[in-house]
Amino acid sequence: MAPSAQELLASLCTDLRQLRAQAGGPSLRVMAGRLGLGKSQLSAILNGQIRRPPDWQVVAGLVECIREHAVDNSRTERLSLRTGLAEHWRPRFTVLEYAFSAPATGPTVGEPHRTGPVPAQLPVATAGFVGRSAELNALDAALAGADDLRPGYPIVALTGTAGVGKTALAVHWAHRAAVRFPDGQLHLDLRGHAPGGQPVEPHAALGFFLAALGVPAADVPSCPAGRTARFRSLIAGRRVLLVLDNARDAEQVRPLLPGAPGCMVVITARCRLTPLTVTEGARTMTLDPLTADEAWELLEHRLGRPRTTADRAATEAVIDGCARLPAALAIAAGRAAGAPVRSLRALAEELRAVDTRLDVLRVADGGPFADMRAVLSWSYRTLSSEAARLLRLIACRPEPDLDAATAAYHAELPPDRIRPLLAELLNANLLVERPPGRYTCHDLLRSYAAGPVRTAGPAFDDFLVRDTGRYLVGYRPVSGDASARQAVWGR
Repeated sequence: MAPSAQELLASLCTDLRQLRAQAGGPSLRVMAGRLGLGKSQLSAILNGQIRRPPDWQVVAGLVECIREHAVDNSRTERLSLRTGLAEHWRPRFTVLEYAFSAPATGPTVGEPHRTGPVPAQLPVATAGFVGRSAELNALDAALAGADDLRPGYPIVALTGTAGVGKTALAVHWAHRAAVRFPDGQLHLDLRGHAPGGQPVEPHAALGFFLAALGVPAADVPSCPAGRTARFRSLIAGRRVLLVLDNARDAEQVRPLLPGAPGCMVVITARCRLTPLTVTEGARTMTLDPLTADEAWELLEHRLGRPRTTADRAATEAVIDGCARLPAALAIAAGRAAGAPVRSLRALAEELRAVDTRLDVLRVADGGPFADMRAVLSWSYRTLSSEAARLLRLIACRPEPDLDAATAAYHAELPPDRIRPLLAELLNANLLVERPPGRYTCHDLLRSYAAGPVRTAGPAFDDFLVRDTGRYLVGYRPVSGDASARQAVWGR
């Protein structure tokens, strides 16, 4: 009797593990770095803890990495398994692929019968993704929990300020982990912070997911509770990865969560999703801007090493002018790439001008996501009027940070009223508390909040900045833009 597809897969994993043992390595860390996988993913492959074959590139990369290690450490004579890719591993993998693509005669023992389509909805990953090694490792560690068929499953919330790269990280990691979720990958932009300000309602999101899972439109329940129940019944016992991008709050996400183990959910949001941590046990990771080295690597990938190293001081100034935010750096790189004869020094000089910095970080006809002022505005517009006023006050101060007492003094509010406003700004990731008790925001947000702000957001009002002797005396229209006003200061 011919071996089953699962038996062929188990044999492949066993031989890969044996080949590595005979070669005396290499380490999981080395192989994971070379293949662009997480250590937990690689461990699952070598230990046969996967249900479908990995990509051929992964198998070929593993064999080649092990072969090179054996050669470098004079252990080739200890290998009882062949390392030839074309003559041994590729034909074997072809047989394995055929076994998994052939129509099944029935469910494998221990596996529920699968019907309907297998969704693969992940968007294109960002080219030249850089950094975030700690966050990628944390996601890999959370993924290990998806293998435990115990109550509960991993939920990871990636939060952070606008433009910090939450979606890019989630999608990059999801592509790496897709092999571990053979029953599909679901993705949806929930539009929690987006043009138009209309988040996707949970019942609409569930309708989208049910359609992706093969439910005819006529069979989709009309009531939200019915849709949630149908969705959870469909994916029960399956290995599905859900990427819920750009969530507005915890209440938007809750109806979309699976009800059984085996799945994993990755959520991105600008606000802190503390309620999900309290009630669903979600793990929260707040992303910081890139390090200076990571930001340099991003520009180098987009513009090429000769251009970034030709004037290192200018490159560093561009990085500083973009506050090391991936979105801003990508826009700046796009502008520089579109004008190859223009020096980075000229771009850096434009970014130094606080009043016009956000005008520079915009690509004409590039859409709202290629405009940092628009990207920042979607967070600003969710604030209460008092919190927006406090953010503007903080942004206009020459000092880099302030404490709660100073904020209360300048806002002319009692301490018990200032604390909820600071909490609102922290929850929206528009302020950071660093060190404890000191509040600040990055330079691009400072330019946005202190400069021309569209009247579609919370209304401006006058406030006094006593310690600098400067006070707001009025506003004047911004030339060519009737929807914006520029603050006018006096002494």
